[in-house]
Amino acid sequence: MSKRKKTKPYPVESAAPVKSEVAAPAEAIAVNVSFGCPDISVVIPIRNAENFIGACLESVLAQTFKNFEVIVVDDCSTDNSAAIVESFIPKFGGRLIHFRLKKFSGNTGIPRNTGITLARGEYIRFIDATDKITATALEEDFRLAKEYDAEVVYHTLFYNLNADGSERLLAVNKYQSGDEIVLDEDLSTRVQDLARNNYYHASWCSFSRRDFLIANELYFPNVSFYDDVVWSYALLIYAKRFLRVPSAIYFYRAAEDSTSSKVNSITASLKSLDAFLSRHEFFETAPQLHYALLENYLNERLPSIFKDNLPPFSLYETLKEDFGERLGDYDVLIPALFAALAQQQKIAAINLAQFKEIIQQSEQRIAELENQIKQIKIKE
Repeated sequence: MSKRKKTKPYPVESAAPVKSEVAAPAEAIAVNVSFGCPDISVVIPIRNAENFIGACLESVLAQTFKNFEVIVVDDCSTDNSAAIVESFIPKFGGRLIHFRLKKFSGNTGIPRNTGITLARGEYIRFIDATDKITATALEEDFRLAKEYDAEVVYHTLFYNLNADGSERLLAVNKYQSGDEIVLDEDLSTRVQDLARNNYYHASWCSFSRRDFLIANELYFPNVSFYDDVVWSYALLIYAKRFLRVPSAIYFYRAAEDSTSSKVNSITASLKSLDAFLSRHEFFETAPQLHYALLENYLNERLPSIFKDNLPPFSLYETLKEDFGERLGDYDVLIPALFAALAQQQKIAAINLAQFKEIIQQSEQRIAELENQIKQIKIKE
């Protein structure tokens, strides 16, 4: 019987997807290494990140846990990224592998899947080239995974890196820094929490056992955007021993994405997510949760399309360019739907702005009244 276990409070310090839908890894090559089999494989996909990859690798080099390998999968960078990565190879003493793809993949799924293929560690930790981790990140992940025999260690807190270099501690939705460590073996409750947006979906939120990923064919889909989101959904669903930890070990830097590419990726990634869900026996008896997750995924992704406030004709042109003849006889209806959704987004934004204005006016009025009361007291 499934169950959800709670443990001690945590002291916070700091059917399978068809092959065409999976981002196929590049052909693995023989890699000469000067040390034995590592406990952890750190996989870093990179594409033109010369301004950040140095800090990323420095944070990995500073780890208190030493038995790890680093696999940097270079997706045909055209800047100075490759040279920077190469300069770090001697510093890691043979533990850093720089694998260059022969052809630009156009997504992060192929580099990440290539990293899984090349990895030799018992566990895999993904890091984006623009981000970094705390000095004790790998030590903490490895200890917890072993202590609780967890297939996945999931962090509910992370640091957001701002453009000015400052950082801010963020909690994933309902989870807070004072929470307990939870070994979650209750899939039904976890799926419901997933449908309620109680998880953040990024590859770097999790520390996973490699054999668990391979046995369940948990590879990233072949889409331009949201491959890690779909993968994270699958990770949450397929793990039998899922450990939630209220600690922040990751520094995340948000990136700007193009609206045009996102439109195409939402449709493709939704199909990949449906494939992951369809091959899990849990959803055979819970089709309503299958639908709820697909609806949740779509609702969460759509706002990102409309954040640029594109006019309806631009949405139409974007969809025509991305989907082309695939829209068929109904090609006018789909852009119209997106335009209607965009209008709803604008209405919601206006309502939010009006609500904020009311709050501001109320706060000003309260301040005026408090000042009047002070003046009356002074006169008395």
